[in-house]
Amino acid sequence: MIRVNIADVFPIASIVTDVSGQPAIGKNVYFDIRYTNDTVLSPPNNGVMVESTVASGIYKQDISISIAGSYICYITCPGFPTDTKDIIVNQETVAEAVWSDTLATALVDNVEFIKDVEGGRWKILNNQLIFYKEDNITEIAKFNLFDKLTAPTDVDVYERVRI
Repeated sequence: MIRVNIADVFPIASIVTDVSGQPAIGKNVYFDIRYTNDTVLSPPNNGVMVESTVASGIYKQDISISIAGSYICYITCPGFPTDTKDIIVNQETVAEAVWSDTLATALVDNVEFIKDVEGGRWKILNNQLIFYKEDNITEIAKFNLFDKLTAPTDVDVYERVRI
């Protein structure tokens, strides 16, 4: 199986041999990409494959598919068995898919908050702990402070509660 992103250029390659295993040398080898239900693409995505200069009987072609989905590529040579390749074209790149996810977006927000809390100033005013962004001006969180007896305090703090 080949998995690519929309419009990626990727190689299709096949070793073309006869039933006895002899390579098809110097033959016309064709590819034809179709939907998995065998429907022809519009416009068709087919053509002639090029024989490798490295090893005889290996044929390849660089192709691109501009619509996400599942496809099958038929590789044919008259008088030789047909080869097939399954192709999946992703709607978006893996990185785009991950970072567009709601959980990933929340993760980014949480990391930014942690950076601000750790990098910005904080101060205790009366019985409140106030955190500021890294700019040291913008307030990002405020906590009421309590002692062991749950009385408001700004000394000997035992508990903080976000407000």
